[in-house]
Amino acid sequence: AHYTGDVMMNIGVIVSLLFSYLLHWTWIDTLFAVIVATYLFYNSFSVIRRVSKVLMDEEISVSTRKKIKEIVSLNPAVLGIRDLRTRNAGMKSFVQFAILLDKNINLTKAHELCTLLEERVKQEIKNCEVFIHAEPKE
Repeated sequence: AHYTGDVMMNIGVIVSLLFSYLLHWTWIDTLFAVIVATYLFYNSFSVIRRVSKVLMDEEISVSTRKKIKEIVSLNPAVLGIRDLRTRNAGMKSFVQFAILLDKNINLTKAHELCTLLEERVKQEIKNCEVFIHAEPKE
């Protein structure tokens, strides 16, 4: 956008000089200035909009959140999922949720299940940190 704005300004100056000299259209310079300024303002606001999403730790898309729930729910040992929280922080994503498991499952099995689910979610979302809390279902 920066280089395009520079090119547009240079073209505007050249065209304005030609039109002013040949046709005596002195207003053409103002027209090109307004066009270039509008272009620069539009692009500035689009950059601000994209950057603000990163700075504000925007949540992961609804479709990706739905995919996470599907991945977790496909495992028959998982009796439920709750408190799904996601956010993007720069180039990294963070996913956190709790899974409900049978209250009689042993700690080793629960840990293995959490590790398996973490890996599956990481396959879906690249450059991601996954935090899973296992809870017994009463």
